[in-house]
Amino acid sequence: MTIAYFDCFSGVSGDMIVGALLAAGASEARLREELAPLGLAGVELAVRPLTRQGLVATKFDVRVRGQAEGAAPLADVGDGHAHGHHHDHAHHHGLPTPPDPSPAHAHGQRHTRDHSHNSAHPHDHPHAQAASPGSPLPVGEGGRRPGEASHAHRTLADVEAVLARLPAGPREQAIAIYRRLADAEARVHGSTRDAVHFHEVGADDAIVDVAATVLCLRQLGVTEVQCSALPLGSGMVRCAHGLMPVPVPAVALLVAGVPTHDNGERGELVTPTGAAILATLATRFGPLPTWRPTGAVGFGAGSREGERVPNLLRVLLGEALTAPGQDEVAELEASLDDMSPQLLAPLGEALLAAGALDWTLTPTLMKKGRPGFVLQVLCPPERLDALAALVFRETTTLGLRHRLVHRRVLARELVPVATPWGPVRVKLGRLDGALVNVAPELEDCRRVAAEAGLPLKEVWQEALASARRGGL
Repeated sequence: MTIAYFDCFSGVSGDMIVGALLAAGASEARLREELAPLGLAGVELAVRPLTRQGLVATKFDVRVRGQAEGAAPLADVGDGHAHGHHHDHAHHHGLPTPPDPSPAHAHGQRHTRDHSHNSAHPHDHPHAQAASPGSPLPVGEGGRRPGEASHAHRTLADVEAVLARLPAGPREQAIAIYRRLADAEARVHGSTRDAVHFHEVGADDAIVDVAATVLCLRQLGVTEVQCSALPLGSGMVRCAHGLMPVPVPAVALLVAGVPTHDNGERGELVTPTGAAILATLATRFGPLPTWRPTGAVGFGAGSREGERVPNLLRVLLGEALTAPGQDEVAELEASLDDMSPQLLAPLGEALLAAGALDWTLTPTLMKKGRPGFVLQVLCPPERLDALAALVFRETTTLGLRHRLVHRRVLARELVPVATPWGPVRVKLGRLDGALVNVAPELEDCRRVAAEAGLPLKEVWQEALASARRGGL
Protein backbone atom coordinates (compact mmCIF):
# COMPACT_ATOMS: atom_id res chain seq x y z
CA MET A 1 0.00 0.00 0.00
CA THR A 2 1.51 3.33 -1.11
CA ILE A 3 0.90 6.34 1.12
CA ALA A 4 1.24 9.96 -0.03
CA TYR A 5 1.98 12.19 2.97
CA PHE A 6 1.48 15.94 2.44
CA ASP A 7 3.72 18.03 4.67
CA CYS A 8 1.93 21.38 4.70
CA PHE A 9 4.57 23.36 6.59
CA SER A 10 3.68 26.52 4.64
CA GLY A 11 0.05 25.80 3.80
CA VAL A 12 -1.65 24.20 0.83
CA SER A 13 -3.53 25.07 -2.35
CA GLY A 14 -4.77 23.00 -5.26
CA ASP A 15 -2.00 23.93 -7.66
CA MET A 16 0.69 23.35 -5.04
CA ILE A 17 -0.65 19.82 -4.57
CA VAL A 18 -0.42 19.14 -8.30
CA GLY A 19 3.08 20.60 -8.50
CA ALA A 20 4.30 18.49 -5.59
CA LEU A 21 2.92 15.31 -7.16
CA LEU A 22 4.57 16.14 -10.49
CA ALA A 23 7.85 16.75 -8.69
CA ALA A 24 7.46 13.41 -6.89
CA GLY A 25 7.36 11.52 -10.18
CA ALA A 26 3.97 11.91 -11.87
CA SER A 27 4.33 12.41 -15.63
CA GLU A 28 3.45 15.82 -17.01
CA ALA A 29 2.95 14.42 -20.54
CA ARG A 30 0.59 11.72 -19.32
CA LEU A 31 -1.28 14.23 -17.15
CA ARG A 32 -1.90 16.46 -20.17
CA GLU A 33 -3.26 13.47 -22.10
CA GLU A 34 -5.54 12.49 -19.23
CA LEU A 35 -6.85 16.04 -18.79
CA ALA A 36 -7.60 16.55 -22.49
CA PRO A 37 -10.98 14.68 -22.41
CA LEU A 38 -12.31 17.31 -19.99
CA GLY A 39 -12.66 19.57 -23.04
CA LEU A 40 -12.04 22.85 -21.23
CA ALA A 41 -11.81 25.47 -23.96
CA GLY A 42 -9.08 28.06 -23.65
CA VAL A 43 -7.43 26.38 -20.66
CA GLU A 44 -3.65 26.25 -20.80
CA LEU A 45 -1.06 24.71 -18.49
CA ALA A 46 2.49 25.82 -17.73
CA VAL A 47 4.88 23.72 -15.66
CA ARG A 48 8.33 24.98 -14.73
CA PRO A 49 11.01 24.52 -12.08
CA LEU A 50 12.01 27.20 -9.61
CA THR A 51 14.15 27.38 -6.49
CA ARG A 52 13.04 28.61 -3.08
CA GLN A 53 15.65 28.97 -0.34
CA GLY A 54 17.79 26.38 -2.07
CA LEU A 55 14.95 23.88 -2.61
CA VAL A 56 13.97 22.95 -6.17
CA ALA A 57 10.20 22.98 -6.58
CA THR A 58 7.60 22.69 -9.33
CA LYS A 59 5.34 25.57 -10.24
CA PHE A 60 2.10 24.63 -11.94
CA ASP A 61 0.04 27.37 -13.62
CA VAL A 62 -3.43 27.29 -15.15
CA ARG A 63 -4.61 30.07 -17.46
CA VAL A 64 -8.14 30.39 -18.79
CA ARG A 65 -8.27 32.19 -22.16
CA GLY A 66 -5.04 33.96 -21.27
CA GLN A 67 -6.34 35.16 -17.92
CA ALA A 68 -4.09 34.29 -15.01
CA GLU A 69 -5.63 32.69 -11.99
CA GLY A 70 -6.74 34.96 -9.21
CA ALA A 71 -7.79 37.70 -11.63
CA ALA A 72 -11.53 37.54 -11.14
CA PRO A 73 -14.19 36.71 -8.58
CA LEU A 74 -15.11 33.05 -8.71
CA ALA A 75 -18.33 32.16 -6.92
CA ASP A 76 -21.79 33.63 -7.04
CA VAL A 77 -24.79 32.45 -5.05
CA GLY A 78 -28.30 32.63 -6.40
CA ASP A 79 -29.36 35.37 -8.78
CA GLY A 80 -27.87 38.20 -6.78
CA HIS A 81 -24.29 37.40 -7.86
CA ALA A 82 -22.88 37.80 -4.39
CA HIS A 83 -19.28 36.77 -5.00
CA GLY A 84 -17.91 34.12 -2.69
CA HIS A 85 -14.49 32.68 -2.00
CA HIS A 86 -14.72 29.86 -4.42
CA HIS A 87 -11.19 30.37 -5.62
CA ASP A 88 -7.86 29.33 -4.26
CA HIS A 89 -6.60 32.32 -2.28
CA ALA A 90 -3.05 33.13 -2.96
CA HIS A 91 -0.44 32.18 -0.45
CA HIS A 92 0.04 35.87 0.04
CA HIS A 93 1.95 36.68 3.19
CA GLY A 94 0.48 39.97 4.25
CA LEU A 95 -2.39 42.09 2.96
CA PRO A 96 -2.66 42.37 -0.84
CA THR A 97 -3.09 45.70 -2.57
CA PRO A 98 -6.66 46.85 -3.08
CA PRO A 99 -8.30 45.73 -6.32
CA ASP A 100 -8.53 48.01 -9.34
CA PRO A 101 -11.62 48.29 -11.52
CA SER A 102 -11.06 46.28 -14.67
CA PRO A 103 -13.17 46.34 -17.85
CA ALA A 104 -12.46 42.62 -18.23
CA HIS A 105 -14.70 41.88 -15.25
CA ALA A 106 -18.35 42.57 -15.55
CA HIS A 107 -18.55 42.35 -11.76
CA GLY A 108 -16.36 45.38 -11.37
CA GLN A 109 -13.67 43.91 -9.08
CA ARG A 110 -10.37 42.21 -9.73
CA HIS A 111 -8.70 39.88 -7.26
CA THR A 112 -5.05 40.51 -6.62
CA ARG A 113 -4.17 37.31 -4.78
CA ASP A 114 -1.35 35.09 -5.87
CA HIS A 115 -3.58 32.03 -6.14
CA SER A 116 -7.21 32.57 -6.82
CA HIS A 117 -9.70 30.53 -4.81
CA ASN A 118 -10.27 27.40 -6.82
CA SER A 119 -7.27 28.08 -9.03
CA ALA A 120 -4.02 26.29 -9.67
CA HIS A 121 -0.44 27.08 -8.72
CA PRO A 122 2.91 26.57 -10.37
CA HIS A 123 5.35 23.83 -9.49
CA ASP A 124 8.60 22.29 -10.70
CA HIS A 125 8.90 18.83 -12.06
CA PRO A 126 12.42 17.52 -12.58
CA HIS A 127 10.99 14.30 -14.04
CA ALA A 128 9.24 15.95 -16.97
CA GLN A 129 10.17 18.53 -19.55
CA ALA A 130 9.38 21.95 -18.11
CA ALA A 131 7.43 24.46 -20.13
CA SER A 132 8.41 28.08 -20.33
CA PRO A 133 5.94 30.32 -18.50
CA GLY A 134 5.62 32.23 -21.77
CA SER A 135 4.56 29.15 -23.71
CA PRO A 136 1.86 27.30 -21.76
CA LEU A 137 0.47 24.14 -23.26
CA PRO A 138 -3.25 23.59 -23.97
CA VAL A 139 -5.29 21.11 -21.96
CA GLY A 140 -8.04 20.53 -24.48
CA GLU A 141 -10.63 22.07 -26.75
CA GLY A 142 -14.38 22.39 -26.66
CA GLY A 143 -16.57 22.93 -23.62
CA ARG A 144 -18.00 26.34 -24.69
CA ARG A 145 -21.33 26.80 -26.40
CA PRO A 146 -21.49 29.03 -29.51
CA GLY A 147 -21.90 32.64 -28.51
CA GLU A 148 -21.29 31.94 -24.82
CA ALA A 149 -20.00 34.96 -22.96
CA SER A 150 -16.46 34.96 -21.63
CA HIS A 151 -17.81 35.80 -18.17
CA ALA A 152 -19.95 32.67 -17.88
CA HIS A 153 -20.78 30.84 -14.68
CA ARG A 154 -20.97 27.12 -13.94
CA THR A 155 -23.28 25.33 -11.57
CA LEU A 156 -22.18 22.28 -9.61
CA ALA A 157 -24.07 20.16 -12.12
CA ASP A 158 -22.03 21.74 -14.92
CA VAL A 159 -18.80 20.98 -13.05
CA GLU A 160 -19.85 17.38 -12.37
CA ALA A 161 -20.66 16.93 -16.07
CA VAL A 162 -17.07 17.91 -16.89
CA LEU A 163 -15.58 15.71 -14.18
CA ALA A 164 -17.73 12.78 -15.37
CA ARG A 165 -15.31 12.47 -18.32
CA LEU A 166 -12.59 11.24 -15.97
CA PRO A 167 -12.02 7.50 -15.59
CA ALA A 168 -13.76 5.64 -12.77
CA GLY A 169 -11.99 6.07 -9.44
CA PRO A 170 -10.54 9.53 -10.10
CA ARG A 171 -14.01 10.59 -11.28
CA GLU A 172 -15.70 9.71 -7.98
CA GLN A 173 -12.89 11.29 -5.96
CA ALA A 174 -13.01 14.53 -7.96
CA ILE A 175 -16.78 14.84 -7.71
CA ALA A 176 -16.65 14.21 -3.95
CA ILE A 177 -14.05 16.99 -3.57
CA TYR A 178 -16.09 19.47 -5.57
CA ARG A 179 -19.27 18.66 -3.68
CA ARG A 180 -17.49 19.31 -0.40
CA LEU A 181 -16.27 22.61 -1.81
CA ALA A 182 -19.76 23.55 -3.00
CA ASP A 183 -21.31 22.59 0.34
CA ALA A 184 -18.89 24.87 2.19
CA GLU A 185 -19.61 27.81 -0.12
CA ALA A 186 -23.33 27.20 0.19
CA ARG A 187 -23.16 27.26 3.98
CA VAL A 188 -21.13 30.47 3.89
CA HIS A 189 -23.81 32.19 1.80
CA GLY A 190 -26.87 30.55 3.36
CA SER A 191 -27.68 28.70 0.15
CA THR A 192 -27.51 25.17 -1.25
CA ARG A 193 -24.86 23.39 -3.29
CA ASP A 194 -27.08 23.49 -6.39
CA ALA A 195 -27.53 27.27 -6.11
CA VAL A 196 -23.81 28.01 -5.99
CA HIS A 197 -22.42 29.39 -9.27
CA PHE A 198 -18.72 29.30 -10.05
CA HIS A 199 -17.16 32.01 -12.18
CA GLU A 200 -15.81 30.29 -15.27
CA VAL A 201 -12.18 31.28 -14.73
CA GLY A 202 -12.23 30.06 -11.15
CA ALA A 203 -14.27 26.98 -11.93
CA ASP A 204 -12.01 25.93 -14.77
CA ASP A 205 -8.72 26.29 -12.91
CA ALA A 206 -10.19 24.57 -9.86
CA ILE A 207 -11.50 21.74 -12.04
CA VAL A 208 -7.98 21.29 -13.41
CA ASP A 209 -6.47 21.34 -9.89
CA VAL A 210 -8.92 18.75 -8.58
CA ALA A 211 -8.78 16.50 -11.65
CA ALA A 212 -4.99 16.72 -11.91
CA THR A 213 -4.61 15.82 -8.24
CA VAL A 214 -6.59 12.58 -8.45
CA LEU A 215 -5.00 11.65 -11.78
CA CYS A 216 -1.48 12.19 -10.43
CA LEU A 217 -2.27 10.14 -7.33
CA ARG A 218 -3.41 7.31 -9.58
CA GLN A 219 -0.27 7.59 -11.69
CA LEU A 220 1.88 7.25 -8.58
CA GLY A 221 -0.08 4.23 -7.35
CA VAL A 222 -1.17 6.01 -4.17
CA THR A 223 -3.72 4.03 -2.18
CA GLU A 224 -3.91 6.27 0.89
CA VAL A 225 -3.45 10.00 1.54
CA GLN A 226 -2.25 11.34 4.88
CA CYS A 227 -1.49 14.91 5.88
CA SER A 228 0.22 17.03 8.51
CA ALA A 229 -1.61 19.56 10.63
CA LEU A 230 -2.50 22.67 8.61
CA PRO A 231 -1.15 26.19 9.27
CA LEU A 232 -4.02 28.54 8.52
CA GLY A 233 -2.15 31.86 8.57
CA SER A 234 -3.44 35.09 10.07
CA GLY A 235 -4.54 38.60 9.23
CA MET A 236 -7.01 39.69 6.59
CA VAL A 237 -7.52 38.93 2.90
CA ARG A 238 -9.26 41.12 0.32
CA CYS A 239 -11.92 39.50 -1.85
CA ALA A 240 -14.98 40.61 -3.80
CA HIS A 241 -16.88 41.16 -0.53
CA GLY A 242 -14.11 43.31 0.92
CA LEU A 243 -11.77 42.36 3.74
CA MET A 244 -12.20 38.91 5.28
CA PRO A 245 -10.46 37.40 8.30
CA VAL A 246 -8.11 34.45 7.79
CA PRO A 247 -9.10 31.66 7.58
CA VAL A 248 -11.85 32.73 5.20
CA PRO A 249 -15.32 31.31 5.99
CA ALA A 250 -15.19 28.45 3.47
CA VAL A 251 -11.81 27.25 4.73
CA ALA A 252 -12.97 27.46 8.34
CA LEU A 253 -15.79 25.05 7.46
CA LEU A 254 -13.64 22.74 5.36
CA VAL A 255 -11.02 22.21 8.07
CA ALA A 256 -13.53 21.44 10.83
CA GLY A 257 -12.10 18.54 12.82
CA VAL A 258 -8.64 18.88 11.23
CA PRO A 259 -5.61 19.72 13.42
CA THR A 260 -4.38 23.26 12.70
CA HIS A 261 -1.64 25.50 14.03
CA ASP A 262 0.14 28.83 13.54
CA ASN A 263 3.50 28.62 11.76
CA GLY A 264 4.23 32.34 12.15
CA GLU A 265 3.43 33.34 8.56
CA ARG A 266 0.90 36.09 7.90
CA GLY A 267 -1.76 35.91 5.23
CA GLU A 268 -3.95 33.13 3.90
CA LEU A 269 -2.02 29.85 3.79
CA VAL A 270 -4.79 27.29 3.15
CA THR A 271 -7.08 27.82 0.18
CA PRO A 272 -10.57 26.38 -0.22
CA THR A 273 -9.54 24.04 -3.04
CA GLY A 274 -6.50 22.80 -1.13
CA ALA A 275 -8.58 22.32 2.02
CA ALA A 276 -11.34 20.49 0.14
CA ILE A 277 -8.90 18.12 -1.57
CA LEU A 278 -7.15 17.10 1.65
CA ALA A 279 -10.29 17.05 3.81
CA THR A 280 -11.88 14.68 1.30
CA LEU A 281 -8.94 12.39 0.50
CA ALA A 282 -6.84 12.27 3.69
CA THR A 283 -7.58 9.40 6.06
CA ARG A 284 -5.40 10.87 8.81
CA PHE A 285 -3.99 14.24 9.88
CA GLY A 286 -0.92 14.20 12.12
CA PRO A 287 2.82 13.43 12.17
CA LEU A 288 4.57 11.21 9.66
CA PRO A 289 3.27 7.64 9.80
CA THR A 290 5.34 4.63 10.72
CA TRP A 291 6.19 3.46 7.22
CA ARG A 292 8.97 2.63 4.77
CA PRO A 293 9.81 5.75 2.67
CA THR A 294 10.41 5.07 -1.01
CA GLY A 295 12.61 8.14 -1.50
CA ALA A 296 10.08 9.88 -3.77
CA VAL A 297 9.76 13.48 -2.56
CA GLY A 298 8.38 16.51 -4.36
CA PHE A 299 7.91 20.21 -3.60
CA GLY A 300 5.08 22.27 -5.09
CA ALA A 301 5.51 26.05 -5.11
CA GLY A 302 3.12 28.88 -4.39
CA SER A 303 3.47 32.24 -6.09
CA ARG A 304 4.98 34.41 -3.35
CA GLU A 305 8.04 34.21 -1.20
CA GLY A 306 7.42 33.33 2.42
CA GLU A 307 8.55 35.70 5.13
CA ARG A 308 9.76 32.99 7.54
CA VAL A 309 9.52 29.67 5.70
CA PRO A 310 9.63 28.87 1.96
CA ASN A 311 6.18 28.98 0.37
CA LEU A 312 6.25 25.30 -0.62
CA LEU A 313 4.25 22.14 -0.11
CA ARG A 314 6.11 18.84 0.27
CA VAL A 315 4.78 15.39 -0.55
CA LEU A 316 6.57 12.20 0.48
CA LEU A 317 5.72 8.69 -0.73
CA GLY A 318 6.18 5.53 1.30
CA GLU A 319 4.96 1.99 1.76
CA ALA A 320 2.81 0.99 4.71
CA LEU A 321 4.30 -1.59 7.07
CA THR A 322 1.70 -4.25 6.47
CA ALA A 323 3.43 -7.43 7.55
CA PRO A 324 0.91 -10.25 8.06
CA GLY A 325 -0.69 -10.03 11.47
CA GLN A 326 0.53 -6.47 12.14
CA ASP A 327 -1.25 -3.16 11.94
CA GLU A 328 -1.30 0.31 13.49
CA VAL A 329 -4.11 1.53 15.72
CA ALA A 330 -4.77 4.59 17.84
CA GLU A 331 -4.89 4.28 21.61
CA LEU A 332 -6.88 6.84 23.54
CA GLU A 333 -6.63 7.10 27.33
CA ALA A 334 -8.40 9.14 30.01
CA SER A 335 -8.33 9.08 33.84
CA LEU A 336 -11.69 9.27 35.63
CA ASP A 337 -12.06 9.90 39.37
CA ASP A 338 -15.34 11.81 39.62
CA MET A 339 -17.73 9.78 37.47
CA SER A 340 -20.40 7.35 38.60
CA PRO A 341 -19.51 3.73 37.71
CA GLN A 342 -23.14 3.29 36.62
CA LEU A 343 -22.38 5.39 33.55
CA LEU A 344 -19.34 3.42 32.43
CA ALA A 345 -21.03 0.38 30.86
CA PRO A 346 -23.21 2.56 28.57
CA LEU A 347 -20.05 4.47 27.67
CA GLY A 348 -18.42 1.25 26.46
CA GLU A 349 -21.43 0.43 24.31
CA ALA A 350 -21.34 3.92 22.78
CA LEU A 351 -17.62 3.62 22.03
CA LEU A 352 -18.06 0.31 20.21
CA ALA A 353 -21.02 1.69 18.25
CA ALA A 354 -18.85 4.68 17.20
CA GLY A 355 -16.10 2.48 15.76
CA ALA A 356 -13.86 1.53 18.69
CA LEU A 357 -12.08 -1.80 18.30
CA ASP A 358 -11.96 -2.42 22.05
CA TRP A 359 -12.11 -0.62 25.39
CA THR A 360 -11.02 -1.39 28.94
CA LEU A 361 -11.33 0.12 32.42
CA THR A 362 -8.53 -0.35 34.96
CA PRO A 363 -9.10 0.55 38.64
CA THR A 364 -6.44 2.91 39.95
CA LEU A 365 -5.63 5.30 42.79
CA MET A 366 -5.44 8.91 41.71
CA LYS A 367 -4.35 12.19 43.27
CA LYS A 368 -5.57 13.03 46.77
CA GLY A 369 -6.11 9.32 47.36
CA ARG A 370 -9.21 9.15 45.15
CA PRO A 371 -10.15 5.78 43.68
CA GLY A 372 -10.72 6.03 39.96
CA PHE A 373 -10.45 4.30 36.59
CA VAL A 374 -8.17 4.54 33.57
CA LEU A 375 -10.22 4.30 30.37
CA GLN A 376 -8.33 2.93 27.35
CA VAL A 377 -9.83 2.80 23.87
CA LEU A 378 -8.36 1.17 20.75
CA CYS A 379 -9.61 2.39 17.39
CA PRO A 380 -8.59 2.82 13.75
CA PRO A 381 -6.50 6.03 13.45
CA GLU A 382 -9.16 7.68 11.30
CA ARG A 383 -11.73 7.29 14.12
CA LEU A 384 -9.55 8.96 16.77
CA ASP A 385 -11.08 12.44 16.53
CA ALA A 386 -14.66 11.17 16.62
CA LEU A 387 -14.03 8.90 19.60
CA ALA A 388 -12.12 11.59 21.50
CA ALA A 389 -15.11 13.88 21.05
CA LEU A 390 -17.40 11.13 22.32
CA VAL A 391 -15.26 10.62 25.46
CA PHE A 392 -15.37 14.34 26.20
CA ARG A 393 -19.16 14.41 25.79
CA GLU A 394 -19.94 11.26 27.75
CA THR A 395 -17.41 11.45 30.62
CA THR A 396 -16.25 14.00 33.19
CA THR A 397 -12.64 14.10 32.00
CA LEU A 398 -11.07 17.45 31.11
CA GLY A 399 -8.24 15.93 29.07
CA LEU A 400 -7.07 12.74 27.45
CA ARG A 401 -3.98 11.20 25.91
CA HIS A 402 -3.58 9.47 22.57
CA ARG A 403 -0.85 7.72 20.63
CA LEU A 404 -0.36 5.44 17.66
CA VAL A 405 0.60 1.90 18.63
CA HIS A 406 1.47 -1.27 16.76
CA ARG A 407 -0.30 -4.53 17.44
CA ARG A 408 -0.02 -8.13 16.28
CA VAL A 409 -3.24 -10.01 15.63
CA LEU A 410 -4.07 -13.56 14.64
CA ALA A 411 -5.77 -14.19 11.33
CA ARG A 412 -9.41 -14.57 12.32
CA GLU A 413 -12.31 -16.54 10.91
CA LEU A 414 -15.90 -17.17 12.03
CA VAL A 415 -17.40 -20.58 11.23
CA PRO A 416 -20.80 -21.97 12.32
CA VAL A 417 -21.06 -25.20 14.31
CA ALA A 418 -24.16 -27.22 15.14
CA THR A 419 -25.62 -27.49 18.65
CA PRO A 420 -28.84 -29.21 19.77
CA TRP A 421 -30.46 -25.77 20.01
CA GLY A 422 -29.29 -24.27 16.73
CA PRO A 423 -26.10 -23.05 15.04
CA VAL A 424 -23.49 -21.02 16.94
CA ARG A 425 -20.57 -19.26 15.34
CA VAL A 426 -17.07 -20.08 16.56
CA LYS A 427 -14.13 -17.69 16.20
CA LEU A 428 -10.88 -19.28 14.96
CA GLY A 429 -7.45 -17.69 15.43
CA ARG A 430 -4.58 -18.80 13.18
CA LEU A 431 -0.86 -18.08 13.44
CA ASP A 432 1.02 -18.64 10.18
CA GLY A 433 -1.85 -20.86 9.06
CA ALA A 434 -1.87 -23.02 12.21
CA LEU A 435 -4.99 -23.01 14.38
CA VAL A 436 -4.07 -21.78 17.88
CA ASN A 437 -7.36 -20.47 19.33
CA VAL A 438 -11.01 -21.59 19.21
CA ALA A 439 -13.74 -19.65 21.04
CA PRO A 440 -17.54 -19.66 20.67
CA GLU A 441 -19.01 -16.27 19.81
CA LEU A 442 -20.48 -15.06 23.10
CA GLU A 443 -23.43 -13.14 21.66
CA ASP A 444 -24.54 -16.21 19.68
CA CYS A 445 -24.36 -18.31 22.86
CA ARG A 446 -26.37 -15.73 24.81
CA ARG A 447 -29.08 -15.68 22.16
CA VAL A 448 -29.35 -19.47 21.98
CA ALA A 449 -29.31 -19.80 25.79
CA ALA A 450 -32.09 -17.25 26.14
CA GLU A 451 -34.23 -18.93 23.45
CA ALA A 452 -33.69 -22.43 24.94
CA GLY A 453 -33.95 -21.39 28.58
CA LEU A 454 -30.51 -22.81 29.36
CA PRO A 455 -27.51 -21.58 31.34
CA LEU A 456 -25.12 -19.64 29.15
CA LYS A 457 -22.14 -21.82 30.18
CA GLU A 458 -23.92 -24.97 28.95
CA VAL A 459 -24.43 -23.56 25.46
CA TRP A 460 -20.85 -22.22 25.38
CA GLN A 461 -19.41 -25.62 26.37
CA GLU A 462 -21.53 -27.48 23.81
CA ALA A 463 -20.48 -25.11 21.02
CA LEU A 464 -16.81 -25.58 21.89
CA ALA A 465 -17.25 -29.39 22.06
CA SER A 466 -19.01 -29.35 18.66
CA ALA A 467 -16.10 -27.42 17.18
CA ARG A 468 -13.64 -29.93 18.57
CA ARG A 469 -15.67 -32.85 17.24
CA GLY A 470 -15.60 -31.19 13.82
CA GLY A 471 -11.82 -31.20 13.85
CA LEU A 472 -11.31 -27.57 14.78
